[in-house]
Amino acid sequence: MVIDFRNDLVATATKPPVFSNGLCLFKKNTDGITYFGYIDKNGKPVIPAEYLAATPFENGYARVIKHYKSDMGGTNALGKNIVKYSYNELVIDIKNQSVQHLRGPNNLLFDRMKIQQNPPSITSVFINENLIAVKETNNTYSIYNLKKQ
Repeated sequence: MVIDFRNDLVATATKPPVFSNGLCLFKKNTDGITYFGYIDKNGKPVIPAEYLAATPFENGYARVIKHYKSDMGGTNALGKNIVKYSYNELVIDIKNQSVQHLRGPNNLLFDRMKIQQNPPSITSVFINENLIAVKETNNTYSIYNLKKQ
């Protein structure tokens, strides 16, 4: 056992919570929405819980869904600011730096998510340590090379 028991660590469909590249996925509920981040082996958050979906790190990279809030510059009939929510699927490194944009922006209905807890899902998969395949809406795949720099 690396750290004491915590009920906020995230297991995958096939594995218990694991440390990969020194980080483990954890979840935090804020205003009825579950966000994901990463802790180190001391149990301290090193990547804040700011993602709507996330995968464990593999070869120094993780796939995440990040949401954005945009002020549309007006008010509705009730006098409330009009905002638009969207999300992107990204690849991040262990320093929480975006390495590759995979898809998006896609529209997001936050009120619906609060009620149904139905966050967007990650559609990409690692093919090898440097290549990622992303399933597109027309059931084709795009391939990204993370080492192309």
